[in-house]
Amino acid sequence: MDDVERNTIQDALQNIRMVRAEPWATWPAGTLERADALLTQVLGEAPFTPPARPPLVAPVESGAVYGVQKWLGHSLGCDLFLRRGAQVVAPAAGVIKEVIPGDGLHGGDELILATPDLAWAWRFRHTTAQASVGQEVAQGELVGFIFDSSLDQLGPMPPWCPAPDRWQHFDLSVNQGTDQFSPEGGGGGNTNAYDWLASLGYQGTLLQRTPGPNGFQP
Repeated sequence: MDDVERNTIQDALQNIRMVRAEPWATWPAGTLERADALLTQVLGEAPFTPPARPPLVAPVESGAVYGVQKWLGHSLGCDLFLRRGAQVVAPAAGVIKEVIPGDGLHGGDELILATPDLAWAWRFRHTTAQASVGQEVAQGELVGFIFDSSLDQLGPMPPWCPAPDRWQHFDLSVNQGTDQFSPEGGGGGNTNAYDWLASLGYQGTLLQRTPGPNGFQP
């Protein structure tokens, strides 16, 4: 800010302070209007720029085995295989909207996290949740660990799938503009989760389609 702008703001503030000190006094016509005009002049020359949002971060560590297409053909979700116990973190600051325990063929907890303005929301399945409903979390904060007791339904990893033995399945869904996800098992959000990961520069071992139950083959 240069001296001219500083003096202009000081003149405007002086007018505002005078009126605030004696609001019932008779002031020259246009006293506050002049203050408003002076401030508008400065702001017009140097408009306020809101701070940029921090970039989103991937919820899991790099190196997963994952697919362009989920085994469930119509889903926009993404299946990733990672080491058991790998951390799941918040892609952005937000609020935990849902935590549902799971076991058996629905192994691991289901967790939904959304930004306060619902610009983004994520659903993580097959985790051990480390957060509770209503909890505010910072970007990068731990919200769970990979744990999928349902992996048995897939059977042994097929030879064409390079995921190491005992790696666990993690289900990622992404929404924009809402925190409401399809309740269907394996169903994705309204945004392609693979594309979203790619936009972050996520790196791993890529399959065209991830393995699924019922003897699926690519």
